[in-house]
This record gives sequence, C-alpha cells and structure tokens, in this order.
Amino acid sequence: MVIVITDGESPNDMNDFIGSANAIKAKGTRIIVIGAGADLAAGAAALPMVSGPVHDSVTIAADDYFMSGWSDVNTLLTDLATNVCPAVSNQFVDISYIDDDANEAVVGTLPSMSGLSGDPIGFTEAAARAGVPAGYSFVGLDSANPANYDDDYDALQHILIHVNHALTTTSLTVTRTIHYVGAGALTPADVVQNQEWTVTTDQVTHTTVYTTAQGYADVKTPVLTGFSADVATVPSVDIPAPTSVKPVDTEVIVTYTPLPKAPEVQTGGSARH
Repeated sequence: MVIVITDGESPNDMNDFIGSANAIKAKGTRIIVIGAGADLAAGAAALPMVSGPVHDSVTIAADDYFMSGWSDVNTLLTDLATNVCPAVSNQFVDISYIDDDANEAVVGTLPSMSGLSGDPIGFTEAAARAGVPAGYSFVGLDSANPANYDDDYDALQHILIHVNHALTTTSLTVTRTIHYVGAGALTPADVVQNQEWTVTTDQVTHTTVYTTAQGYADVKTPVLTGFSADVATVPSVDIPAPTSVKPVDTEVIVTYTPLPKAPEVQTGGSARH
C-alpha cells in the first residue's frame, strides 16, 4: 500500500505522477491519495486517476482518495492505520510433551514460539530431544504438527512431542540350593541351581518387574547304602510369570536317616543284639 499526500498545486507534476502511479498499480499495489490545502481545486480532478484501484465513498476501508483540510490529515492517517492497514502481530505455538504410555497425557512443556503468519515455525527434533522431561525417552514429533504460523488469531497452534517411559534393565541371579544332611561322611555335597532374572525398572512410575526364562530342573536324591532319604526327587519348578516381587534364594533340605540294622543270627546259639 502507498499513501500519497498532495496539495494538487502543480497540475504538471500531478500529470507526471499519474504515469508513475499506473506503473505502481500494475504491480498490484494499492494507492491511497489524500488531497489537502487551499489550492487543491486545481489538481483535484487528478486524484481519482492517481489513486486506486477503487473508490466508492462508503467506507474508509474501501475509499482510495480523500479531500480534506490540512488539519484533518492526521485524523485521516490514523483512521487509515487502524482500519485499512493490516495489523502485524505474532502468532503463538505452544509445545507439549505427551506420554504414549499414559494415553497421551501432557507431561511437560517448552516455552511457546511466536512468529508472523505464514512464516516457518522452525521447531526441530534436536530441540525436542533436548527438552525431554526426566524419566522419559523421546519417541518422535507428531505427524500433524504445523510447519508454518497460521492466520487464525483466535486459535492457538500446538506442537506435540511423543515420549514414553524410560526403562532401565539390570540382571539378578538367584539360587536354589539342595542341602543334604544326616549321612555323616557319606552326605552328598550341596547342589546349587542358578536362575537368571531380568530386572526392568520404569523411571517414571519407579515400578520394577522381574522376568526370567528359566525354571529349576528336578534333582534325584543320591541313593546311599544303609540310608533312606525323605525326598526321592526334588521336584522341578516351572518358569515363573513376571512378577513385581523380588525373587530370593531358596533352600531345600533333604534328610538321610540310617536304616535299621537286621538282628545278627548265630548258628547253634541265641541271637545277639
């Protein structure tokens, strides 16, 4: 938009300007002319030819030329600025982290960004990764995030960043010890069975889950001459389901008991005990 203020004093100068004005309007630029002063009458007829593209004498938003005294020019310019010239203001975009493990609940924000309508927002994945809240892992930017600032000043734009719960993984070894007793020097050595567990801790909820792919195999009790065992076979244990209870070492005791001795029998005499 071009605003021209003239007193119309020189018809020759005005005629020269008409040609320049036409070149400006040919490029799509609107020209608003304000004619002011006592000598305007001489060049007033040229105002419609300089201004354009339209003049309907209805509203200031549509009129393209005005005739006024110098004292009214300030008022006209103020009206033009407030009613014709487009307002230049920033659009705002808020930025939120949403938790994919909690139905996309908002779990964090970054400072809003602002810019002119049509300009690129310019938010980057690097900026998203840098601001991930503690306990979370970056998943990705939402596919519907806007690339440019829009022209809807009544609605806030949104950038969404998907995150999920960060998990830490460690290992835990637990044992089942089969301990034999009761056979003195003949007592077998202990049998130790290992079970490896994966320990996974959620860094947001701080809950821990223990999982394993191992059970315990059955173990046959060694047979000892002169002794009986209270357990012939220590049974197997199936692979347990994941649990939030920490696994612990266990012990199974197998007890040997001496067998009763048969009475000694002597030929030709009485039995001795």
